[in-house]
Amino acid sequence: MLSYVNNILFPYLQLLIDRHLPKNIIGVLHDWYLRCFVCVRWRGSYSHCCHILAGVRQGGILSPLLFAVHMDVLIMILRQRGLGCKPF
Repeated sequence: MLSYVNNILFPYLQLLIDRHLPKNIIGVLHDWYLRCFVCVRWRGSYSHCCHILAGVRQGGILSPLLFAVHMDVLIMILRQRGLGCKPF
């Protein structure tokens, strides 16, 4: 499971490495996301816990920054391919 999670996390962490974020911060984020699980409570009962493999934590202080880094890459790809909305 760990290698599967690392394969999903690595491209996102690589975006931060490419932007020269300190390695200790990247290490904390890596560890943080490896330990990110969710379960649902409904009528006093809990579902099985599932590992979160994508997205950013809702309400996390770093979530807007991580989302912006991801969107920056997406916008660059769209521009390179001539796709997306363009002003007149």
